[in-house]
Amino acid sequence: MKKLLSLALLTAVLASCSSQSSIPAPAASTPVATANGTIQLSFYPATTPGLKAQDIYADNTSNVRVRISNSATGFNAVKDVAVSGSTTSTINVAVPAVDGYTVEAISYQKTNSQFLKYSQSTGVNVPADATTTVNLTLQRPSIQLKLPASVVGGSPFQLDVSGVPAYLASSGFFYVQLSDHLLTSNIQNSQSTALYGSNGSFQLNAPTTSTDGNMYVYTIFVVDVTKNWSVNGDSISYLQYNAPNVDFNEVPVGTALIAPKGNIGVGVGY
Repeated sequence: MKKLLSLALLTAVLASCSSQSSIPAPAASTPVATANGTIQLSFYPATTPGLKAQDIYADNTSNVRVRISNSATGFNAVKDVAVSGSTTSTINVAVPAVDGYTVEAISYQKTNSQFLKYSQSTGVNVPADATTTVNLTLQRPSIQLKLPASVVGGSPFQLDVSGVPAYLASSGFFYVQLSDHLLTSNIQNSQSTALYGSNGSFQLNAPTTSTDGNMYVYTIFVVDVTKNWSVNGDSISYLQYNAPNVDFNEVPVGTALIAPKGNIGVGVGY
């Protein structure tokens, strides 16, 4: 009886195992591919005299660098396009089909790493399997420098600054000199004692002088390309922006420089 019971129990266990082994294993989940779209940008020379990079530099070449980013997804792509003369070129960048892209572009002169113009478009939405065209008109920043009506040579004066855009903030400094054209190789006086990068009022020192004349103020910003704008095999690490820049028909910012006046004391004995 015990042998029959053990045999029956063994048979039941085997039957149970056989029944469980016949249940199909759950199918492995298949990753869902993210749909892609395309952002298209075209590059062509500006038509306004004084704003076209090709009109300003003798080698007749410049570059445009485009950054496409999405803060929600962490997407970031940078493309560099060489432009020249009247040539129009177009690039297509494949991106995940989501909303909320920011497209930024800077133009620059590669030979001397000179920052030229900038523009951006925010809230760019990219549908799946479609091309989204982004139009940007690159412009020079409009930074205003305000000086007092006159300054005394060798004395401090106040400079008021406004219009500094966010993409240039925290990277600039001043030059004070006697020329109405920025001469970075022959600075007549001091640059500011510390870096500045915001709008506000700043104290600088006027050049020493023994004769009356004029004094001019310039600002220089350094754009760190390695932070947000780098591409593979990059040959530049920074771009320099000068203002005012007379090559762009920007008016120099100057004021009267007055030679300090002295007093003569005369003692008369009688």
